[in-house]
Amino acid sequence: MKLIISKYTLRFSFYKPIKRAMKSQVFSILASMNFFDQLYLTIFNRFKGCYKEKANTIALFYTSLLQIELLFLGGVFFIKFLEQMKVVVMSSSNTWIVFVLTAVFIHFKNWVNYSGRKRRVLNAKLSNKKDLGYSTFILIALPIAIIALSVLFYKAV
Repeated sequence: MKLIISKYTLRFSFYKPIKRAMKSQVFSILASMNFFDQLYLTIFNRFKGCYKEKANTIALFYTSLLQIELLFLGGVFFIKFLEQMKVVVMSSSNTWIVFVLTAVFIHFKNWVNYSGRKRRVLNAKLSNKKDLGYSTFILIALPIAIIALSVLFYKAV
């Protein structure tokens, strides 16, 4: 990254333009990552201090669990919607088989992505910004809220 300093900024201090450039760089890095990458890094950095060797596994399972829960929530919503429309797409047992296969695929995809080079690249990009701003309460409440919404959708109709 090149930092061009004009004559106007030379009269003041070097700190302000560098600080602005660093903020814009961190913002562009965060904008290029998706929500699950940010969530993975938040969990990984929170557990890296306590459980150094298991932090990657904990963050991987949390991210996979959250994605699978969102898949379940969407599936329950569409199943109940199609039941009200009196449309039969597939049987209940086939739906569960598709859900389990998709859940295994999601976990495998996350395992491949976050176990190797991508995790190291994400950590290197965010080495100066350790915490991404998700509170512990949100991290705990998010999966519980998704499960509660799924059960609510399932029992509602």
